[in-house]
Amino acid sequence: MVKWDGLTVSKRIQRVGILLAASFFLVYFISKTPPTQDLPRSSFLRITKIVKLNICETSKKTSKKSKMCVEDSYGITASGFIVKNAEDGGTYVMTAAHVCDSEDDLARITIDPANKIFKKPKVSISKNIFRGLDLKGKVHQMQFVHMEAKQDLCLLYAPSLNGPPLDVSDETPEIGEEVYNIAAPIGYSFKNMIPILSGYYSGLNPWGFEIYTIPVMGGSSGSPVLNKYNEVVGMIVMRLSEFDNVSLSPQRVSIAKFIRKAIKNHNNCLCSHPNEK
Repeated sequence: MVKWDGLTVSKRIQRVGILLAASFFLVYFISKTPPTQDLPRSSFLRITKIVKLNICETSKKTSKKSKMCVEDSYGITASGFIVKNAEDGGTYVMTAAHVCDSEDDLARITIDPANKIFKKPKVSISKNIFRGLDLKGKVHQMQFVHMEAKQDLCLLYAPSLNGPPLDVSDETPEIGEEVYNIAAPIGYSFKNMIPILSGYYSGLNPWGFEIYTIPVMGGSSGSPVLNKYNEVVGMIVMRLSEFDNVSLSPQRVSIAKFIRKAIKNHNNCLCSHPNEK
């Protein structure tokens, strides 16, 4: 019943690139030789989000109003990485805010015109379900913690996951410095296999995002950008709309501040998802 044609791009970001969330088609990437150091693949997760929908319409065919509702859903894939192990044994996972945020998706959902039930239905989100696939092939349920749309940052919590966290670097890469990326473009990662890519740091754009020449596609959102010490210097959140090999990331300082703030607030809130009604 529901047709969904991809993730919505915010007006602010639309001018410089397109958001990278799920894609369902296989494409091929041309990347540079993988780095000689062992990349922290055990810190990576392929994220799947299932969005549960309520589709309702009120009818006035009789003297009394009647309401008819059905349930539906859609799914996307993205990338994420471990940033801290919690005291209770769980783990915090970083990804992009547009992966966690489902509200903008509603504008891109259309009802099949062939349906004979609804004419002008109201579509709302009832639940967001997050799951993470680790390197060993195990699936972990995850909970929403906090997100910041402006910098495109989101933190999730996985109670059953306990893996090696990645540290955010204290230094921004030098212009021209080679960096590495582990990601699940178009959802393409499996047990013991995660695509490895590389590129170069190119500086800061006028909108405050770091620029890397890393090839990316839908599903790469939330994947870490690493220096030669396996420290996080960025996180893929979008690409140029007409050139897949130029990717954008929030600044590493913003990533570090967000992680500290979100984890601190997690202990003081129930952290319900803002899109759920």
